[in-house]
Amino acid sequence: MQQLPQLQPQPQHQPIQQQQQFHQQLQQHQQQQQHIHQQQQQQLHHQQQLQQQQHQHQQQQLHQQQQLLLQQQQQLNHLQAMQAIQPNVAPPAAALVQLPTAAIAAATPLKQTEMMPTDIVALQKGDNANPDSAQQVQ
Repeated sequence: MQQLPQLQPQPQHQPIQQQQQFHQQLQQHQQQQQHIHQQQQQQLHHQQQLQQQQHQHQQQQLHQQQQLLLQQQQQLNHLQAMQAIQPNVAPPAAALVQLPTAAIAAATPLKQTEMMPTDIVALQKGDNANPDSAQQVQ
């Protein structure tokens, strides 16, 4: 018959030490979890702030585009109204500032600096030979 090794009686303070160690480990673990949670919250908050900033920026851009579109629509309405009143008169250059260059080229009949004002009126009325007849033709 084998003889079992004699068990040494363990001192009583060892379970208390183990308990304290376990308690310390548990506290460390909880602190780590709390720290990770705080980091995640900060990251989430940062992402939300970025999204909010992007959203505000997009809203501002949209608002600016709408304002520009409204401005161009008003200019177009004004030009159309002017054309309706005076169909043969080219729109003033100031009204064309924001229009594309192709529209300016199409709307500007000739270089007006090289012509006399009576020539311009005559050309618009369609009579090149007799500038005086421009006032008679209506």
